[in-house]
Amino acid sequence: MKRTIQGTRYDTRKAIRIDSAGDGVQGSPNFCHFTLYRTKRSGKFFVVGHGGFLSRFYTLDGVYHRRIIPITTHEAEELFDFYFNAEEEIFEPV
Repeated sequence: MKRTIQGTRYDTRKAIRIDSAGDGVQGSPNFCHFTLYRTKRSGKFFVVGHGGFLSRFYTLDGVYHRRIIPITTHEAEELFDFYFNAEEEIFEPV
């Protein structure tokens, strides 16, 4: 999946895949499933996910489309700490 957002190219095939996680039961309003990535060139983080109408991945057509959302390093650290509970050096500058 590729998308250019505010001049930055996000490509799941070329980025570093960190891990996947999810919350809730598929079909519920707050369900979400996402994968955390980091771009190789710029070191920016992004998530690709889909989810119910109360999740940040919801699209207005109501279909579970995957969506790319750029996130800050701080947001990536919080996601990593909360969902993945592992010790890795992924937050070092590129």
